[in-house]
Amino acid sequence: MSTHRIYRYTAIARPVDPRFPTNKAVLLIVPVVAILTALLAMLGFGGGAAPGSAALGAALAAFGAWAVTRELAPDDNPAAFVAMGLAVAATLWLGPHSALPLFVALFLTRIVNRSTGTHARWTDSVLVTAFVLWASVTLQDPLLGLAACIAFFLDASLDRPARFQLAFGMVCLLGSMLLVVRDGVAMPALAELEGPLLWLGLLVLTAFLFVLFTTSKLASVGDVSGQPLNTPRVRSGMFVAGLLAAQAPVLSGEAGVNPLLWACLASVALGRTFTPK
Repeated sequence: MSTHRIYRYTAIARPVDPRFPTNKAVLLIVPVVAILTALLAMLGFGGGAAPGSAALGAALAAFGAWAVTRELAPDDNPAAFVAMGLAVAATLWLGPHSALPLFVALFLTRIVNRSTGTHARWTDSVLVTAFVLWASVTLQDPLLGLAACIAFFLDASLDRPARFQLAFGMVCLLGSMLLVVRDGVAMPALAELEGPLLWLGLLVLTAFLFVLFTTSKLASVGDVSGQPLNTPRVRSGMFVAGLLAAQAPVLSGEAGVNPLLWACLASVALGRTFTPK
């Protein structure tokens, strides 16, 4: 159980406590990844990105993929590191990708699954709502607002419901509708895939959904409460992340799936394959 002072102000900004070996490893790996990626960019690898952009993109991809996967599979530490590796590999192969959908998924999942063991404060919801709406405008993707609406509604409906989240869900829904009226809406990113890539995406999504529906009692506990995490809430957080992966674009105004989010989904599925319950 954590008594970190940050929890006086927020219920979703989980600190990376270096007292835990896995957290210490992350704090060491992320800067190393950034430095190596910058060096590779100087040598012409990484999709032609400038060294600074490549380093920042790889660092955000590595940390974000690790953090999101920890939320999706709280009992599976190795899966988070697999996701980190896959996200960095995607960055090196395809160049930097937008990490915004990754962090939208992170914050929305934390609101739903309550991995800290306590519900989000209204100030958390204000900041997450603002972040989601900004990301929606930046990526020209109104479906992000729809996913946020679902996340807030789930938090207002599941065990120990936070009814005030209904208001934030309505704000996100309204923002999404306004963007649709202004810009229209493209097909979800998954629908843009063709041939083998489409079948691979469907395979990953199917395997992820299998893990979602078969996730049972969890050993992980809330950071603050020290109580076991609520399984329906964790499953619901997985649903929100899967929805975002199926719809999120790669870059602003472009079609295609975001490989950073899919690295998280694939790692969760692989983790269950090699460590079945």
